[in-house]
Amino acid sequence: MRFRLVGVQPEFAEAVWPDAMAWLAPSIELSDGLLSPESLLDGVQNSALQLWIGVDENDMPAGAAITEVRSLPSGVQTVHSPVVGARQLEVVLDCVPTLAEWGREIGASKLTMDGRLGWQCALPGWRKVSVMMEKNIAGR
Repeated sequence: MRFRLVGVQPEFAEAVWPDAMAWLAPSIELSDGLLSPESLLDGVQNSALQLWIGVDENDMPAGAAITEVRSLPSGVQTVHSPVVGARQLEVVLDCVPTLAEWGREIGASKLTMDGRLGWQCALPGWRKVSVMMEKNIAGR
C-alpha cells in the first residue's frame, strides 16, 4: 500500500483545507452548486462531516475525501462520501480499507459514495445501487 488515509480533527480542518481543496475542487465544480467549499468546510468544523487526507509515503497530500455518517430510517448506518478527489486512482483504492475499518468501528455497515459513472468500473467490490438524476427548475 503506497497511500494511507488520515482523519483530520475539526479544529485543524481550516489549516489543511487548501491541500484538501486542491483535490476536491474539480468534483465540487461538477456538482453544479449542490456542494460548495464553504458549506463543506463548515460541516467539517461543526463535526457534521469528516475530512480525510490521503498521503503518500513521504506524508505529502495525494487526495482528499469528505464523509458523512448517515443513519437511515431502517436503522442501517452508512459512511457516505459526497466528494472525493485524488491524483490517481490508487490513492482511493489504498484508502478505502481504512475508511471501512473506521466505519465498522462506529457501527456502520456500508460505505456509499456519489460519483461519475466511471467510478463503478474503477472500484472493485462496489456495486451501483441507484442513479441520481437532476432537473434544474430554477427560473422559467
